[in-house]
Amino acid sequence: LLPALPEPLLQSIIFYAAPRFERAHLLCHRLGLTCRSFFSAVDEGLHNVWSAVHLEDYETDEAKARAGSKSSPTRRASKRIRRTKKDNVAASHLLLIERTSIVHFCVTEWAHSKQSPLTLGRLRWALREYGPNVRINQRVEIGGTILVECCRARYVKESVILGCIRELIERYGA
Repeated sequence: LLPALPEPLLQSIIFYAAPRFERAHLLCHRLGLTCRSFFSAVDEGLHNVWSAVHLEDYETDEAKARAGSKSSPTRRASKRIRRTKKDNVAASHLLLIERTSIVHFCVTEWAHSKQSPLTLGRLRWALREYGPNVRINQRVEIGGTILVECCRARYVKESVILGCIRELIERYGA
């Protein structure tokens, strides 16, 4: 039943069923394991679905505008270094995880440093520098989320902690 669905309908289902940054996981690790034919379709096909997931989840607003205008000519690439749409999503997802880890590490260092403590300006700088696509609610390898690290901050006033928490919740949906 799943492999017989048209790609636009499958794309609508995936966008409804999974939140941002979780759609590739739904395709590969949930739906891809339902049957062999759909696994091969996920692995080798569904180019329009992978393009939509990449554009909606991992591209910035500027890149979306460029993709919508289609004013730039397509570049030729060697067959050896060409990547599929699925490979583009995988590479973007790994970059997203890396950026999230960097922001988390910066906030952790500032939260426990007496010489350079956490401030709202530093938090905004890190999110602006490594964003806009950062998984605020994602736990990283060293444990905790960015919000938890702000709550654990030492050597700062409570007003700074509350400001950081407000910024994460109101602006980034933590």
